[in-house]
Amino acid sequence: MKKSIITLLIIFLSLFLLPLFLKDPNLMNIEESLQDFSINHLLGTDQLGRDYLSRCIVGGRNSLLISLAVTLASILIGFLIGVLSLASKLVDEILMRLMDALKGIPALLFASLLSVTIGRSPIILALAMSTAFIPQCARLVRSEGKNQIKSLHYLAGLAMGHDERFYRFSITFRHSIPVLVNQIPFIFSSSIILEATLSFIGAGLSEDIPTLGGVIQSSRDLLMTKPHMILCPVIIILFFTLSFSLLGEKLKNKRY
Repeated sequence: MKKSIITLLIIFLSLFLLPLFLKDPNLMNIEESLQDFSINHLLGTDQLGRDYLSRCIVGGRNSLLISLAVTLASILIGFLIGVLSLASKLVDEILMRLMDALKGIPALLFASLLSVTIGRSPIILALAMSTAFIPQCARLVRSEGKNQIKSLHYLAGLAMGHDERFYRFSITFRHSIPVLVNQIPFIFSSSIILEATLSFIGAGLSEDIPTLGGVIQSSRDLLMTKPHMILCPVIIILFFTLSFSLLGEKLKNKRY
């Protein structure tokens, strides 16, 4: 468990520190387009002469940042909706029907529509992607809150004079944390794949902000001539998703 977390931290730090020593990922030089491996360009260059290693490293960093924003937004918004649903039966009914409607819409379609119509900024993209995970987080918090409200220690706390609203919030918050923490690896790995898919179909960020999906999208025509330009970002995506999936399994096993 500790080794997995340390490994992920090293990867995070590497992705943030390595770009300081690499070439500008957006620096174009048509005269050096589609170069092979060399000392100046370890993974060669793309069609516009941009250093491919820099684009992969910076793209991995940006994809992780977007996934982090999606994870935080999903957990925070989902927690608030889950807590608000405990206020009354009417509020619970309204919010849960909204969550059902949101869950019924394909995440890829909804996120692509939002990012294309509202804007293609990182914040808009992260919020659009988080709609795929908010309903699940909200329902988990709601379920945990309902279980705690029925418990004897909650009733005992009210009998001791605790404010009902504040005590309901605090006890739900305290018992929802382990449940939401277990969701972090799943949301993180899923959002990396979702971002890559959105970028591949042209609904992700603009090309001046490299992401792993964007790097794959811009290199798709070179699959037969320069397969490494597709394989490198794909391998990074697989590594990220497998790492966070394994971390999620360890968190689950540790809890149960």
